[in-house]
Amino acid sequence: MGKLSVTKINKELLRFDDHDLDDEFLGVAVLLDHLGNPKHTGLALCFEGEKLFFHFNGEVLLDDVTDSTSNIYYKKLEIFPDSYLTYIRGHFDLLLNTVTPLYGFVFTDSFYDEFGTYVSEIENLPDFCTCVGFCINVIRSLFLKPTTKYIEINDWTNESLEKVSEVYIEMVDKYLLLVKELNPQFLPEIKKKNYKRIAPTELLLSGFLAQPKKLPVRKSDINPHVLETRKILKEKWIASED
Repeated sequence: MGKLSVTKINKELLRFDDHDLDDEFLGVAVLLDHLGNPKHTGLALCFEGEKLFFHFNGEVLLDDVTDSTSNIYYKKLEIFPDSYLTYIRGHFDLLLNTVTPLYGFVFTDSFYDEFGTYVSEIENLPDFCTCVGFCINVIRSLFLKPTTKYIEINDWTNESLEKVSEVYIEMVDKYLLLVKELNPQFLPEIKKKNYKRIAPTELLLSGFLAQPKKLPVRKSDINPHVLETRKILKEKWIASED
């Protein structure tokens, strides 16, 4: 894949509301707030006449947005063949009824297996994730080999939490007491290595960079495009409001 350009981002970053139902796909998506800023992320699926938004906001949800107005913008993922969409749709239903994550800025080498079981490099760690972490685990669960990394989470550090609201940090700290109860020896290492945030815009950009033979996506490839992508999202949102 060539260098990612502003033109390509602007062309391929699309509004879910405007999508043709006949064009079926799976994509990485962001939900914009009332000011046009990306506040949340999920997976967009257009399949058999439905537009679905699969995401985690404290609970796992599979929202049908076919006939509703939303501020969802997406980038198609090019790492799965179209023939895989039937399986993806069924797998979303499986995960919807199986997984029960807790909200937390904890990123480990983790994924859901084909049965919806949470698998982590840290034994007996509860399923902690943000909306972004949930999407990463779901994407990995769709790989023939879920041990394949989609994005290199170790490229992010706890410095990524600097702009996170103290309210969220306090909430997550309470959840981490579960880790202290189950595996107290892991808590210091988690706070040092696994306590971090990957922003919705960063995950959205992974959709432009992910290629079957060029995984995982690296932060160094995402970083140069974050500000420009946020600007493009804002411009598209303003245009949609006119």
